[in-house]
Parts: sequence; C-alpha cells; structure tokens
Amino acid sequence: MSADTVPASARSPQTTLSEEFPESTPVATYEQQELLPGILSPKAKSRRRILGCAFRTYWIVEYGSELYLIDQHAAHEKVLYERFTKMYQNSSVTQQMVSPPLIFTATLEEKALLDEYLEAFTATGFEIEPFGGREYKVSAVPYHLSMLGSRQLFTEMLDHLETSRDPKKLSIYILRIATEACKAAVKGGDMLTPAEAEALIDELFLCEDPYHCPHGRPTIIAFTEKDLEKRFKRIV
Repeated sequence: MSADTVPASARSPQTTLSEEFPESTPVATYEQQELLPGILSPKAKSRRRILGCAFRTYWIVEYGSELYLIDQHAAHEKVLYERFTKMYQNSSVTQQMVSPPLIFTATLEEKALLDEYLEAFTATGFEIEPFGGREYKVSAVPYHLSMLGSRQLFTEMLDHLETSRDPKKLSIYILRIATEACKAAVKGGDMLTPAEAEALIDELFLCEDPYHCPHGRPTIIAFTEKDLEKRFKRIV
C-alpha cells in the first residue's frame, strides 16, 4: 500500500453480498455449467494453455479437449467489480488522497444529495467535508477508481443519484459505484501481454461468478473438440 493510500472506515452496518447486490449476478447457462467447472479448478492451471489473442480482445485458451474464448474487457470488469464489493463488505476499501484537494461548488440539488448520501460516500472511500456555503472539499476518492480522475468520478456519482426515501437507496448507491469500476477496465483492442492475460484469467476464475460481467454479458465461451469436428464435417 502506498503512503497516500489509507483504509476507508465504513460507518454503515455491513450486509452480505446477496443482500447488497440483489439479482445482480445472472445464472450461468447450461452449456457453461457443463463445460467450465473443470477449467475453473485450481488443479487445472498447469494444464491450461493460452494459444493467443484474437482481434486484440478475445484470449484463446486450450484445456483438454476444449477451447475457451475469454473477453478481456468483460473479464476485467468482473474482476474489478468483485474486488470492490469484497473490500466494501469487509470494510477494507482504500482511499487515494487527492492533492491538492478538489473544491466543488454544488447546486442546491447537489448539496441536498451530498447531505443525504454523505455516509455512503464515506463508506466507499470518498473523504468529503463542507467548505463553506455550497462548497465541498474532496480530499480522497476510492483507490481502485482513482485512475478515472477525482473530479470526473465525483461528479458522475452525483449525476446518477436522486433524493429518495427508499430504504434500499444505500444498496443502489453501492451497486452504482461498483459498476463505475467497469470504466477502469481494459478495453477491447488494448494490448495485454500473455503474462497479464494469464494473471487476469487466474483472478477471473476465482470470482464467485466468473461467467458474466456485472452487466450480464458472458466473459467466457466454450467450444468442445467435437463442436469443431462437426463444423468441419469430420463427424456427423
């Protein structure tokens, strides 16, 4: 941990992931359930072979008599999403200090939102305090999202909030900031080295649901050797 990265204290009661993120994780398809458990096993790592990358986006992995295509963007989204949700659940979200601090002048509506959601901002790694009138000082942001830029991240979070009496509003806020992690993920077309791809795949396979990104898109598609033989009409 760097000198300017410090733990953020979560001041609200912690809940389980299933309570905090209801219905956010799709169920794997039958085909994925049938083919993927083998390659997900820790014992499979030594038998897994990365063959290359197609279209600078899809990593081709061979395992036994199966081929897997892994979308690097969807995979990284999932990895970042689960990193954050687990840190939040364990009250171990870290902060990146902002130097110099960001001074933000809020509208009346934004001030009401900040006052309403200040506890949620604090629990997820922001350090915000009133700075006189309608001005606020932002001294820290969530470390894992700091690459998005403190002003952009802070203003985007405000833009997606609304005043609400919904008792689940904290859950809605946490889900929103977790999905902000998607913007920090590598994109399709970004160049990864084989070593970086392998590290990403290793972490993906440790996720609770490695099959889908937070938006529900598949992260991995499997083909059997028999599928290919049928396509090439080697068998019927």
